[in-house]
Amino acid sequence: NFLENHDEQRFPCPEFGGSVSNEYAPLAVSALFNTAPFMIYFGEEIGVDASESPNGRTTIFDFADIDPLERLYGYIHGKASLKPEELDFLARFWEVMQLAASPLKTRGLVYDLCYCNAETPGFDLDRHFAFLRCEEDRVELFFCNFSAQAASVRVNIPQHAYDLLGIGKAVPQDGFPISVGAKDFAHVTV
Repeated sequence: NFLENHDEQRFPCPEFGGSVSNEYAPLAVSALFNTAPFMIYFGEEIGVDASESPNGRTTIFDFADIDPLERLYGYIHGKASLKPEELDFLARFWEVMQLAASPLKTRGLVYDLCYCNAETPGFDLDRHFAFLRCEEDRVELFFCNFSAQAASVRVNIPQHAYDLLGIGKAVPQDGFPISVGAKDFAHVTV
């Protein structure tokens, strides 16, 4: 799985995502929904757009803008700092990568919740994606919001999910409340 590669427009460029902050929902789905490895592309973790032309296309050689990568290298080695927006994105990016490296993702089971929330008030099948990850006693609900508006939804989890995943808890009758910002994701322990 991956979000970015060479010769393509990247999330931060105006012609595609418009902002690195618009990457959170797709990042969560791509890195966490299945057990496939996730490829991090050159500078993606700090929001490098790598544009070399007005159309937002990147170079195959990856050296259109090396300054952010020099800052990242310096930051890693304690010799430089990143810009505040780079630090913010790096923190969120690594939050997802830590989840992606955890047993919850690498060995855990997944359950898609979209089909059972089609009639849920506030759940938009075109812009929202919800799923469970379960590993042993740990169960997390992930809600990814691809909409430009924040969302608050009570996500339904069917009895079938509890049975299939071996979750030994009572099914909440009125759903699990979750709120997430525009073009973002959130996760809560079930």
